[in-house]
Amino acid sequence: MALAAVAVLAAVAPPAAAAARATAPALSAAVSPAAARPDFSGTWALDVARSDFGRVAGSTPPRARTDVVRQQGESLGVTTTIEKASGTMTLPVTYVIDGKQRTVRVGGQDVAATAAWAGDTLRLDTRAKVLLLELIVKERWVLAPGGRGMTILRHVKTPLGGGEQVLKFARK
Repeated sequence: MALAAVAVLAAVAPPAAAAARATAPALSAAVSPAAARPDFSGTWALDVARSDFGRVAGSTPPRARTDVVRQQGESLGVTTTIEKASGTMTLPVTYVIDGKQRTVRVGGQDVAATAAWAGDTLRLDTRAKVLLLELIVKERWVLAPGGRGMTILRHVKTPLGGGEQVLKFARK
């Protein structure tokens, strides 16, 4: 059961509001002239050394993480592979970027998810029950200029506490 909780936390835990306010203005999205929104498609490697994992209860930094993102229209498919001391897990999930709450499956767990645009920032808000405890994660995805980097600002709230995380990724 603890692995399911870790899987949900690892897959859906979002960015910090304070970090989002401080960092978002400094980041700009790479948008091609033909595209109305940033395209996050690609393979992204987490830069563990440059990321700030904060103090989120029940969460430990991974040894490695790779996200494969497939974005087409309103569909956003994300396959996250996380390597921790306890082993490797792969968590696929597909969101619809339309601002409507939908149920998605993450690691065998039902998760209420809303994906929407806020300017050039992608918002992913999720809510799940894990072992009778509610987990709320709010992520803000921002592309760096040129699209070679991505920052996920994450705010996590659980009955055990919450926290902010800033995840830095490089495009592979």
